Amino acid sequence: MPIILFLALIFTRLVNLSTPPGHYFDEVYHAFTAQEMAKGNIAAWEWWHQAPAGFAYEWTHPPLAKLAMVTGLKIVGNSPLGWRLPGALLGIFAGIFLYASVYKLSHSKKVALLTLFLYTFDGLPLVMSRIGMNDIYLVFFLISSFYYLVSKRPLMASIMYGLALASKWSAIYFLPIFIYFIWKTPLYLFLPLLIYLATYLPFLLTHSWDKFIELQKQMWWYHTGLKATHSYSSPAITWPMMYRPVWAHVKYLSAQTANIYIQGNPLIWWFGLVAVGYQTLKKNLAAVGYWIFLAPWIFSPRIMFLYHYQPSLVFLYILLAQSTPKKLIYISCTLYFISFLFFSPRYFGIPVPNQFLNYFLWLPSWR
Repeated sequence: MPIILFLALIFTRLVNLSTPPGHYFDEVYHAFTAQEMAKGNIAAWEWWHQAPAGFAYEWTHPPLAKLAMVTGLKIVGNSPLGWRLPGALLGIFAGIFLYASVYKLSHSKKVALLTLFLYTFDGLPLVMSRIGMNDIYLVFFLISSFYYLVSKRPLMASIMYGLALASKWSAIYFLPIFIYFIWKTPLYLFLPLLIYLATYLPFLLTHSWDKFIELQKQMWWYHTGLKATHSYSSPAITWPMMYRPVWAHVKYLSAQTANIYIQGNPLIWWFGLVAVGYQTLKKNLAAVGYWIFLAPWIFSPRIMFLYHYQPSLVFLYILLAQSTPKKLIYISCTLYFISFLFFSPRYFGIPVPNQFLNYFLWLPSWR
């Protein structure tokens, strides 16, 4: 069973990874900027430049994910596979570290395997592993930091946390958990900041320290002052019910349509939400992790999307695995897997006859 599950994890993240064959959704920011960095274009690091029509330089997040994509582009070539492969690999390793973390905490192979099953067959981490964006980088480094914390290896935990911060600033929400484990050795609090700075080394080699400080200010002003609207944005309070998936890609054929939606497996999410409520009342540590990553978004003033829910989902999988009675594990997993197969065309962009598209709209807001 473990081997089959690990193979499924690898297959789902890597199969047909070059599709779609060009930039889609926010790859026009993240992957495009990585391509320009790979060319040595200094403008890719600077906030005041105008990119070609249809693209934009992505300077609003730290650079780690883009630097990883640069590595993929250098190794594989300037192609969708090049900019997607590093994230897909981290999506695989995130599942492995999640399994190891849960096993370390629970000492239960059953709970650890069920948690990995839920991660593997949930659509949101799957889609975000297969797109050239920075969210799966955040999730991987948070999970790996958590693993090293529970393994009492604070040096590695600090390094991984620094890399999480260098992926997205929202890693700051993990700080209470990080401090909880390392408060007796506060020296490790400074290492993540050094790691963060190190990822900006290409910028610091060609720009002054004042320019670096200004870039950080620009990032802060962007995220706190963004007033943009988007037809697929959604308030955080609606994420647990998966009210508004994000339509990321479409290809129209003669009698078929291929879509990619950033959405989860509804049965996992909805049963998981029940587990979250139950385990929150029991003051479960994983429930604390769930709310730490969700609550700040509820009060955030900026535009938000369903994929920002991904770090909370990691803890939802743990809570659902812990809450599932032993006698219901096989029937539950069967239902989750059937639901995954049913929605897989929306995860992988598989063409579907047009007359069947409405079957995927379990809620009116899923259009």
